[in-house]
Amino acid sequence: MQPVKTKKKLSRADKKQIEAAIARANRTDKKEKSAQDSIPYERMWPDGICRVADGHYTKTIQFQDINYQLSQNEDKTAIFEGWCDFLNYFDSSIRFELSFLNLAASEETFARAISIPLQGDDFDSIRTEYTEMLQNQLARGNNGLIKTKYLTFGIDADSIKAAKPRLERIETDILNNFKRLGVAAETLDGKARLAQLHGIFHMDEQVPFRFDWSWLAASGLSTKDFIAPSGFEFRTGKQFRMGKKYGAVSFLQILAPELNDRMLADFLDMESSLIVSLHIQSVDQVKAIKTVKRKITDLDKSKIEEQKKAVRAGYDMDIIPSDLATYGAEAKKLLQDLQSRNERMFLVTFLIMNTADNPRQLDNNVFQASSIAQKYNCQLTRLDFQQEEGLMSCLPLGVNQVEIQRGLTTSSTAIFVPFTTQELFQNGREALYYGINALSSNLIMVDRKLLKNPNGLILGTPGSGKSFSAKREIANCFLLTTDDITVVDGMVYFRENSRMIRSDLNATAEARVKGLVGLRDCVQELIDLEMDAAAPDSAIREKQSELNRLYDSFSAKYGLINDRANRLAFSDDSSYYLLCALEVLDEDGRLERKADMFTKRTIKPHEAVASVDTAAEALAVSISEEACVDMGYMAELTGKTREELAAELQGVIFRVPGQLEPDGTPHYVTADEYLSGNVRRKLRQAQRAAEQDPAFSINVEALTAAQPKDLDASEIEVRLGAT
Repeated sequence: MQPVKTKKKLSRADKKQIEAAIARANRTDKKEKSAQDSIPYERMWPDGICRVADGHYTKTIQFQDINYQLSQNEDKTAIFEGWCDFLNYFDSSIRFELSFLNLAASEETFARAISIPLQGDDFDSIRTEYTEMLQNQLARGNNGLIKTKYLTFGIDADSIKAAKPRLERIETDILNNFKRLGVAAETLDGKARLAQLHGIFHMDEQVPFRFDWSWLAASGLSTKDFIAPSGFEFRTGKQFRMGKKYGAVSFLQILAPELNDRMLADFLDMESSLIVSLHIQSVDQVKAIKTVKRKITDLDKSKIEEQKKAVRAGYDMDIIPSDLATYGAEAKKLLQDLQSRNERMFLVTFLIMNTADNPRQLDNNVFQASSIAQKYNCQLTRLDFQQEEGLMSCLPLGVNQVEIQRGLTTSSTAIFVPFTTQELFQNGREALYYGINALSSNLIMVDRKLLKNPNGLILGTPGSGKSFSAKREIANCFLLTTDDITVVDGMVYFRENSRMIRSDLNATAEARVKGLVGLRDCVQELIDLEMDAAAPDSAIREKQSELNRLYDSFSAKYGLINDRANRLAFSDDSSYYLLCALEVLDEDGRLERKADMFTKRTIKPHEAVASVDTAAEALAVSISEEACVDMGYMAELTGKTREELAAELQGVIFRVPGQLEPDGTPHYVTADEYLSGNVRRKLRQAQRAAEQDPAFSINVEALTAAQPKDLDASEIEVRLGAT
């Protein structure tokens, strides 16, 4: 007897999905689409908000790398747990995308960064050889790729007005979460997001991105016209062309029972241009638990059916298919994780876009990526006949057109840790070579002058290369900069102009000088702290304690700073008399007490005046702070307009004819400055200006009164021989 087949009743969602698939298949306008039509967003705003579809708005945050792969296990665990908490922040209403872009930079970009300019001396040949060495080191690493990381998040809203405040709140929370992880991050504005897309669409040519928001209205173009490539070609189902570049998008089938935190890092270590994109959406916790419970019920039902079959067949009912036993245990463990541990359920789409200059190289790159996936018991599968959807889903726009998702818990999703190692490659004009990154094999180029503290200290065990490091630093400075190089070996030197001269002192005098140098440095640091309005009192007290300790130690060994022996040893130093002021002496030259600097704050930090009541007070503050009549600054101090200030200060300040401030407002000077100098020429200028503008009549009156008296003939005296 044949089993009766029952018709499955389609739900409304199933019917809509089938209708959409039929509409896509029957589409007849494919050849008429432009490259701009393929780019999946509707509008980009200058503040970085992008409407990618009806009612869906996104923003993008760029974040930097931190050291993860080289960290100790405890630090790795802390970073991983922090990343889990980061992911758990996103609820089911927020969809987000992690984008990792490895794009080839022009050779000129890195050549400029490592080039050592010639200086026209006898060492230019060494500079040329050193540059070639750095270029060879660059070729061994993958500094030819510019690696950037982005997080794009989006929400559904009825309008931009409703979306903006919520996006800003989410943005603030994400930046704070990154900060807690020690990750530097910044939000991209609209122009930066367009430049990012332009770089992806123009991998085949290194053309600069030229765009300004004011050009849109005048030209009638949209933002897509400034970023679109010369064309897209999706002729075959396994690859595509974008300009002159070939590309292929694949999705990662996560088959492994346990994932490894090295997999994502291995993909990003590939020495070719690629984009890795993870679309992640959180599932509502209640809905996720109900789904798992329903699945457990279905498995139990299947298990009972199998046991009934076993009884009817006459064998042991405990013998059931292994898949049912395995899936049942895993489902129960998942339910326990969702209910008792800090775990959520996420739907993840993992996409990889490989690019190359020709199809053969593209196949090699895809094969290499597939090998990496295979190493971790996963499978990389090309998106056959979905290359356009895959390409657009790899863009950092927060749009996922590939409906292939894998359910993962928080810890399973977090195993794709987006951090590897922090690169040190600064593009400063005086960036020096410091070696090779042990993990990425990239050059380490640092301009210490751009750091918060440019000082350095070389530490290491015996034989670890401290002397070599110091010599390399000296050689780098000599070849690349014009800085003075001083090698000090623990002896006392005096600086005369730009030269360091070894002092001719005996051992006792040299010890005195070293002690006074320590006191001098401590005093100067204390003065700097007292002049800093932000310095806390605790820091000042700590520095005063250090000064007391240094002074007591010095005076116990070598007597007063004012003593003759100390004066002979240190009087050539310009700070000697500052140190003498640390001691208050009596009439006989004996120490009466220490100066107030040891116990009190003797310098009041400068505090800028925030507001004043009158125009005269504002003028005094402007002269004191700005050394000129700054009407804008005075308006901020008083809350009055420039015209009101000019009226109140009439006769005290004067408007200079023919001169304007950089912002186009009139230029004013004080009466002392205006009514001095060549007042005759100023009077002529004021008279001409008054003919056009009666407001300058007061200038004419004041300059007329300031004219010097003409000399009479009797007051003029001529001496013989005068020329």
